Amino acid sequence: MNHLLQKMQNFLSRDLAIIPRKKYLDVLLSRVDTGLVTVITGMRRTGKSLLVVDYLQKTDTRKAFYFSKEFDALSEVESVSDLVRLFELFQANFGDPEYIVIDEIQDISEWEKFIRMVFAEKKYKIIITGSNANLLSSELATFLSGRYTTVHVFPLAYPEFLNFLGKNPTDDTLREYLFYGGLPEITKIANSRDKESYLSAIADSVLLKDVIARHQVRDTGTIRRILAFFADNVGSPTTLRNISDYFKWQQVSFSLPTLMNYVSYFEEASIIQELRRYDIRGKKMLEINNKYYFSDTGIRNSVLGRFDGTDIAKILENAVLLQLHSSGYRVSIGKYNETEIDFIAEDGQGNKKYVQVSYLLSEEATWQREIDPLLKIADAYPRYIVTLDPYRRGNHEWIHVIGFEEMGSHF
Repeated sequence: MNHLLQKMQNFLSRDLAIIPRKKYLDVLLSRVDTGLVTVITGMRRTGKSLLVVDYLQKTDTRKAFYFSKEFDALSEVESVSDLVRLFELFQANFGDPEYIVIDEIQDISEWEKFIRMVFAEKKYKIIITGSNANLLSSELATFLSGRYTTVHVFPLAYPEFLNFLGKNPTDDTLREYLFYGGLPEITKIANSRDKESYLSAIADSVLLKDVIARHQVRDTGTIRRILAFFADNVGSPTTLRNISDYFKWQQVSFSLPTLMNYVSYFEEASIIQELRRYDIRGKKMLEINNKYYFSDTGIRNSVLGRFDGTDIAKILENAVLLQLHSSGYRVSIGKYNETEIDFIAEDGQGNKKYVQVSYLLSEEATWQREIDPLLKIADAYPRYIVTLDPYRRGNHEWIHVIGFEEMGSHF
């Protein structure tokens, strides 16, 4: 295992030309020293690994025991006993570390026993990353209840995307972001066909590793069709019963519990997310007609095999949600009497912003459809319409009409 140690040290000492993601880096700098285990979650390839390396390089990599399965080409670290042996070898060669960082830890069986062991010594700053949020939280809750903190890493928000590209916002950069999404590596790929191939490979990897293999799904054809259904129906209110009935009509039969399992697998792998509906007048969450969105528009478009923007309204709505999540808002769908508000964004202090999303606003009927629900709400929280249409932008009564590219200034 000595060669693994050497790989780790060489990797940490290299100049990787990392473009910092300041908001996440600031969170790490404020939390790692609290004595809690820091858990970094998010879909594969959202930049979790480079985030922790950037953090370590800004502290002292010589004091870090860092391990990622990507170093382990020979599969030498498969279980907790292998990990313990590697850690003891590190201690023998380099002394006791200050930091213990395990990347994609869910790929090591019984990893929680190692974390429990090193946490009990009360002398290490521990960071773990993983692409299965539920697995990590459930295992940690068993033996570290209340003694860990979670940071969820999203794909690049549009301002970050521009920063990674080193470009100013244009129609071309916006189109590229909406069609190909915000995975950091996508900003390094120039050719459209290469972008599509990359996204297809990532979508397959996430589905195969974090869903099919992890949960031993046998009917891979059906689970792929279900994921494609969610991609094609982004932002449409539905119930799992309705989805099950639709597939029965398509002569694809599976039980409702099976569908519920598949959806939970997608959510655990951070591929999709469910948004619940909130009754603004009744001030309560509703149980039916929730909506599903993807964690990255590029992955969503790849699942459909479609990057031409023919359903740009759905892509825009999904992208707006991702910007809100990336800015730290809790998001739900708003219901006011018989009308609907696309998103209610709530910050940590309970302050809300109401958000409608409309690709175009030039037609009067569209304008009225978007503005009427916002005008009916009785409270004084800010209201927004986010659009790609240059028409009608500005303030209308107390409603702000902004372009998607302006969201970073308002949220």
